[in-house]
Amino acid sequence: MVVDLSLDHQAFRLRQKTIVVSFSLDSIVLKRTSARTFGLLLSLEPAIASLMGWFILGEQLSVRSLTGVVLISVAAAGHSRFQSNCEYSTKPK
Repeated sequence: MVVDLSLDHQAFRLRQKTIVVSFSLDSIVLKRTSARTFGLLLSLEPAIASLMGWFILGEQLSVRSLTGVVLISVAAAGHSRFQSNCEYSTKPK
């Protein structure tokens, strides 16, 4: 049995590159926004990823997954609606 390792190697390299890009973008965003906004964006990532997996890849979401997406979305909306005027900056003073 012959296994094509080049495809595995390419998949590994692609995964490594996406991780580097993801962390780099997170670092850039954290420098330009408040810690509060960055935390909100991070909390929405799983919900967005689930919805993109359903829409783009055709993944089936269970009732539990959909409930989680709805709860996260409601929490993020509540945070945006009722946040105080106090913003915490990550920039040094």
